[in-house]
Amino acid sequence: MDQTGCSRTKDACSSKGASSKNREVAQADTRRNAKKGIRAWRIIGFARIGGPFSADLRPPPARVLLPSRSGCFAMANDPKSPVIIKLHPKPEEYLEAEIKFFYTLGTCVNRWAFLDRQLYRLCRFALRSDARQTAFFYYSQRAFNHRLQYVSDALKTVLPLERFENEWRPLHNKIVGLARTRNIFAHHPAKRLGTSDGEKAVYIYSIHIEPYERVLNRDYQGLRGKKELLLTDLEEHAIAVDNLEGELRAFHRKLIAPAQGASRRLRPIQAGT
Repeated sequence: MDQTGCSRTKDACSSKGASSKNREVAQADTRRNAKKGIRAWRIIGFARIGGPFSADLRPPPARVLLPSRSGCFAMANDPKSPVIIKLHPKPEEYLEAEIKFFYTLGTCVNRWAFLDRQLYRLCRFALRSDARQTAFFYYSQRAFNHRLQYVSDALKTVLPLERFENEWRPLHNKIVGLARTRNIFAHHPAKRLGTSDGEKAVYIYSIHIEPYERVLNRDYQGLRGKKELLLTDLEEHAIAVDNLEGELRAFHRKLIAPAQGASRRLRPIQAGT
């Protein structure tokens, strides 16, 4: 056995006649192949295990996804320990991510209830009516965009045009922009994606457009240029709605401040004060 890994006998290596005969046969084969247009290949070296040619001649190990009996996939021939992504993971493997995602989703929905309350108060100011009459007109509008338009039309009748455009219009535009995102997570499904962080399996939740609706090729401005809403998008949305609710509350206080000051000045003085 030599360095090339070939086994040779002593008689074959020392036989000059056999070597000469083999050389003549090889030359005849070369001339015959040249006439047929077949180019001969020359072997210029042998690869030794661990030698200078081993990295070039040996193909890289194949990375194949192999299914297992547990319904998961793992990398074959991976130098690291394979990360298993299960098709049907156990609840304890994804429950933490799922609770955090849907908790944030519920927070987003709940914050809109407080914003809706501020719109009711603005509607009552514009209508100059009591709570019962305002509730009758305002909550009879079931769609949120109808309520917003109703409040905007009512404020336009009582506010100076300059104040309406400079103070209310920016708030109105913010509400419209956030409402588009609200329509995405309120009317489209959530999904769970199993992936890896390099060491363990992780599960990512998101809100994506209903697949049957994608054929309409609509422009979903509520996605803000993205394909889906992730956990970070919901967290940012909840903060934005909370801040906007505070701006609406401050705007309402500014509107009712003159009326409250007048009522204090006109309050009758009681005996003993």
